[in-house]
Amino acid sequence: MSNWYDKYTGLPFKHLGHDPIEGIDCFNLCKHAYKHELSIDIPHYTSDFCNIVDEDWYVKTHEQLMLKAF
Repeated sequence: MSNWYDKYTGLPFKHLGHDPIEGIDCFNLCKHAYKHELSIDIPHYTSDFCNIVDEDWYVKTHEQLMLKAF
């Protein structure tokens, strides 16, 4: 017997992505799950809030954090 959330594990990550097949980010995954599990439509996408961040944001911030720490 599988859990309701099993279908949401292992999806490809894509910054600003909103398609579970092509790639989806964390906020848009929550939006997707709310819609399909609870019939609640959140009227926003990640890009509405952080479209100024590029694909390499994590690498850049993570690298800078490590450089500053050491």
